[in-house]
Amino acid sequence: MQITYPHYYKEFSCTADKCKDTCCAGWGIVIDDNTLKKYGQVKGAFGRRLRQEIDWKEKSFCQKAGRCAFLNQKNLCDIYTELGEQAFCDTCRRYPRHIEEFENLREISLSLSCPEAAEIILSRQEKVRFITKEKQTQEENYEEFDFFLFDKLMDARTLLLEILQNRNYPIEHRMGAVLGFSHDMQRRIRNQEIFQIDELIEKYQAENAMERIGRRLENYHESSREKMLILDEMMEMLNRLEVLNPKFPEWVWEARTILYERGNIWYQSKRRVFREKGFAYRTVLEQLMVYFIFTYFCGAVYDGNAYAKTKMAVVSTLLIREWMLAAWIKEAKLPDISKIVELSYCYSRELEHSDYNLNTMDEMLRKESIFSMKNLLTVLMN
Repeated sequence: MQITYPHYYKEFSCTADKCKDTCCAGWGIVIDDNTLKKYGQVKGAFGRRLRQEIDWKEKSFCQKAGRCAFLNQKNLCDIYTELGEQAFCDTCRRYPRHIEEFENLREISLSLSCPEAAEIILSRQEKVRFITKEKQTQEENYEEFDFFLFDKLMDARTLLLEILQNRNYPIEHRMGAVLGFSHDMQRRIRNQEIFQIDELIEKYQAENAMERIGRRLENYHESSREKMLILDEMMEMLNRLEVLNPKFPEWVWEARTILYERGNIWYQSKRRVFREKGFAYRTVLEQLMVYFIFTYFCGAVYDGNAYAKTKMAVVSTLLIREWMLAAWIKEAKLPDISKIVELSYCYSRELEHSDYNLNTMDEMLRKESIFSMKNLLTVLMN
C-alpha cells in the first residue's frame, strides 16, 4: 500500500490541556465497535463510570454542557489518565489526522479543525510537498472501484496543486484556473469522456495558459455591487448547515452585518484597503486551497463530483477571506496568524465535523445557482 502525506504532517504534537480550543467539546465523539467492547470489560469504579457515560445506542460519549463527559476541569482526558493512550477509541487516537482511503492507497493529512494543526498548515510560507511511501500490507480490492477515473483524478489533482503553488501569478488567478479546469473536467466525466482528460491537462499545462486565463479573469473586476450581494448570499447559505457550535450562527450574522449592512460603496472601499494592506495573506489563501484540494478532490472517485470538490475549496477559502476582512474592520487592526487560525478552525469544525454538513454543502454547490461559475469568478476577482 502507498501512504501519502504533506511534508509537515509529522510536526504535529497534541498540546493537551494547553490547547486553545479543545477537540473534546462541541461535537459528538463516535466510538468504534472494538473499543466499545473493551470499555464494556473494564473493571472497578472507572469501568462503571465508563458504562454510565456512554450512549450505547448512538455509540458515542455522553456530553455535559457540550463537553465530553471524560474531559475534566483541567481539560485533560480521564480515560487517558486512568487507562492510558491505548484505551482511546479510533476517533480520539487519530484526530486531528484525517484519512482518505482508496484502493491500495491511503492519504493522511492534518485537519484544519484542530488549532495546533491549523497553525502548522497556515503559518508556513514554503510550498507544500507531498511524500509517498510504500508500506507492506495485504493488497486491497474495492468493489466497483473505478481505477481509470481515479488515475485521472490523481493526475488532475497534481496539476491543480501545481497551479495553486505557482507564485508567479496572483492567487485569485490560480483559484480561477483550478475552477475552470475542474468545470471542464466535470463535463468530460458527465459525458463519459474520461479519456479526454489527458488532453485537458495538456491544455492547462501549456506555456501561455495562465496568461490567457488571467486576461479572461480581469473581465470580472467590474460589477462591484454584484460582488457584495453574491458574497452575502453565499455566507447566508451557511445557515442551512447543522449547528454544531451554538455560536456559529452568531458569527455568520455578525460577519454579514459588519461587511454588508453599510452598503456597497463602503464595503468596496474597505475591501480595496484590506487587499493592499493584507498582501501577505495570499500565502494563507494558497495554503487553504491546497489543504482542501488535497483532502477532498480525489474523493470524487466515489461520487463523480470533481467540480463540486473544487468549488468547496474555493467557497471555503473565500468565506474565510471575508471573515478575515470582518475581523480587521471590527478590531481596527490586521488579523495576526493566531486570529486567522481561529477563524479557519472554527469554520472547519462546522463544515468538516459533520457528514450531514459536508453532504449539504456538496448538494448546494451542485444545485444552487448562487454558486455558479460566473458568480464564483465575480467574487473571486474582488
